[in-house]
Amino acid sequence: MGRTDNPGRRLFNRAYDTFCPELPALFAMTVIGAKEDGELVTRGLFVGDTAECFEQAAKLSLEVNFTLLEEPQRKVVCFLDPDEYHFLWTANKAIYRTRMAVADGGELVVMAPGVHSFGEKEVIDRLIRRHGYVTTPELMAAIETDEELQDNL
Repeated sequence: MGRTDNPGRRLFNRAYDTFCPELPALFAMTVIGAKEDGELVTRGLFVGDTAECFEQAAKLSLEVNFTLLEEPQRKVVCFLDPDEYHFLWTANKAIYRTRMAVADGGELVVMAPGVHSFGEKEVIDRLIRRHGYVTTPELMAAIETDEELQDNL
């Protein structure tokens, strides 16, 4: 989300350097951004075999795809297009795309009039409705007794 130095990226880099130092890997990243009229276009193509490739792509993405604020906001309202967002799974973008803009103790209001289910597949939606979003121990206990859950891990 616009930051190249973060715990997840450091873990990925360390794992790659530790376990794959001889692996001939080539990274290819595109940066897509909107023109003034809203049309999406390719703004950059970055290909390389080092972390520098990722860092350059992330730098351009930060320039063309992010709006940086002077300070975190106490309240952020996010509206999700009902023609595009139908499932809670994809509507979660409202959270991860705005979380760094919300101040500690702040409020995020998500308006998602097109969201009608938890998951894209009927069976997944049904299982989430049955069990909810629960802790790992609770989920492991549910797996023991729910055959449908066992079949849809």
